[in-house]
Amino acid sequence: MKYLSLLLYIKYLRARKLMLLSIAAVAMSSALLIVVASLFTGFINAIESTAVDTVGDVVIDMAGTVKGVVGLFIPRFKHKELQLRVSCLDKPIEIYADEDKIIQVINNLLGNAVKFVEKGFVEIALIDKGDSLECSVHDTGKGIDAEDLTKVFGKFQQFGRIPGPGEKGTGLGLAISKGIITMHKGDIWVESKPGEGTTFIFTLPKFSAEDLFKEYVNDELKNAIDQDSELSIISFSVKDFTRADETIVQALKLLEASAEGKLCRKDDFVLRTPSSVLIALSGTRRQDAEKVKTRLQNLVSEYISNTTQKEALKIISSLSSFPEDGSNFEQLFATLNLS
Repeated sequence: MKYLSLLLYIKYLRARKLMLLSIAAVAMSSALLIVVASLFTGFINAIESTAVDTVGDVVIDMAGTVKGVVGLFIPRFKHKELQLRVSCLDKPIEIYADEDKIIQVINNLLGNAVKFVEKGFVEIALIDKGDSLECSVHDTGKGIDAEDLTKVFGKFQQFGRIPGPGEKGTGLGLAISKGIITMHKGDIWVESKPGEGTTFIFTLPKFSAEDLFKEYVNDELKNAIDQDSELSIISFSVKDFTRADETIVQALKLLEASAEGKLCRKDDFVLRTPSSVLIALSGTRRQDAEKVKTRLQNLVSEYISNTTQKEALKIISSLSSFPEDGSNFEQLFATLNLS
């Protein structure tokens, strides 16, 4: 009888130990979840609250970007026996954007589709609308209830999950995607009905290089006027660019990299177009901008002379400053020697 009581007591102690360990594990998981949630929330808030002066200074081919991401998902779709359809023109669709961030958006949308759709297909489509492009991801999943549609892009929200084992998400992907698209001055929304699947759609404006540069200069001009400061613009331009060879193309890339990496501050703006490099230096006096222009001109001249023996096209530099050469973008731009 004493032996039986001892065994029961040992079992009780073991059960109590397991219970206490479980409670401790839950407490630790909850504390960790709170920390992780706080970190992710801060990250998303940083994206959403970013005051973006420009949407990116790199030209990307959205058609190529979409096809590249799709290729990475093919094995996952095959594993789940889902069809992955692509509707996209063969010709490039070029925009100025942060390619890594746009890839993240496409990855989030396709990732959600393959994660939560059990049968049928997923289709990604890209449409060139002239001054903008539209990208959509449609799936044949179970859809989203009407009352949940307004919550889709909220933090830590998940809809359409299948109970039980399988892939799980954090509920952060769509919130991050919305922040990225907003940062690029685009729109993103969802269309869905229960039993009819879901379509996520985002649009991005197709800014030209001049649009981006003009937007930045106009903003900096306002700051310069308000703060009684200066603004200088440097241009390097190739006349008759259709005759340019690889040496000239590489020289323009060298100018861009040198301006970004060595001579300009973080808040300055450097933009390379096919035939020119434009540099906007906020808070920079004309005489200081002249020194920057001279250093860059010497750098590119040396590169061309060391690279080719034949006569190359000239890269012509020019400078325009506020307040000396004008008080608005049109006046400043008119004084630059552009091709």
